[in-house]
Amino acid sequence: MDAPMTKQHIMNCSFSSWYNCFQHVTIPSKIIPLDDAFVKHLLADGIYLPDSDNSSDDSENNETAKKASFPELQALVETKIQDLGGSVFPKLNWSSPKDAVWIAAGNTLKSNSFNEIFILLKSSDFVSHDLTMPFELCADQDNTKVKYEVTHIFDSMSVKQIVLRKWMDINPSMEFRVFVKNNEIIRISQRDTSTYYEVIDKNASSIQEEIDTFFEKFIFEKFFDDSYVFDVYRRRKDDIILIDFNAFGRVTDPLLCDWNEMLADGPIEEDIFHYVDSPGHVQPSPYLSYGFPKEYIELASGTDTAKLVEALKMECTKQAPTEDLDT
Repeated sequence: MDAPMTKQHIMNCSFSSWYNCFQHVTIPSKIIPLDDAFVKHLLADGIYLPDSDNSSDDSENNETAKKASFPELQALVETKIQDLGGSVFPKLNWSSPKDAVWIAAGNTLKSNSFNEIFILLKSSDFVSHDLTMPFELCADQDNTKVKYEVTHIFDSMSVKQIVLRKWMDINPSMEFRVFVKNNEIIRISQRDTSTYYEVIDKNASSIQEEIDTFFEKFIFEKFFDDSYVFDVYRRRKDDIILIDFNAFGRVTDPLLCDWNEMLADGPIEEDIFHYVDSPGHVQPSPYLSYGFPKEYIELASGTDTAKLVEALKMECTKQAPTEDLDT
């Protein structure tokens, strides 16, 4: 049976809700509130850098979009970037724009300027979801399932924020997601499910033990809820840091785990650490489809591969230099 997930559960996982309590075990970060005008600019069609004359589209709203200017926000963001060492990775209340990494130089979220951050946020479906449907799968306290229609993007319960996190080179083999139910770890999953890592296979027992120790010491009964999900990064042996919190429910990617099993009543299975145990068991990257034209994705998901190949050939033959965005 699905656990009732409420708006408050989602808000408890908003970055600013938990950061002060756990900042001693996570990455140094800065939180900047966003005003309505900037949020509207993020959600507008097309990509227009604030206070820029260049645009990627010629819609009727171009003139309004091109006139947008946020000098105070830009100056504040640039200052905070320098405070954090000159490079950051950005996110909003809940999500980072990792689905938009394809648009960034070097295919990385590493950002050194306001404009780089803006392009990532503007290009991300994950960020758009944060801004428009943060409570999409919530339920009432009486367990009556409700799909909250967030028709007003500036919901009073959800203050929009940019979070700047000090840049850290992270080895994806050492990222893990931990599922906690009734204050007990019930599952641990490898984050990067598209790759087999021998180091995980060889050290699974010690990794699980270190995560258990970290949980007992720094997380247990310190978060707002009894059931939740948190992400960690193992920098080296016996050195784990907290990355993020997520709601315990289907809104959160279960990775190698299964929500039907985790939400069901019953005893916890002994084998709680799920990881890719052989090269043949890897899963497709969930971000591969982002950045491709919708038509290609639809063709690729069908059965006629010849049509997909032909479409790609046609696109290659008509490629021509285009005007770069003003970055």
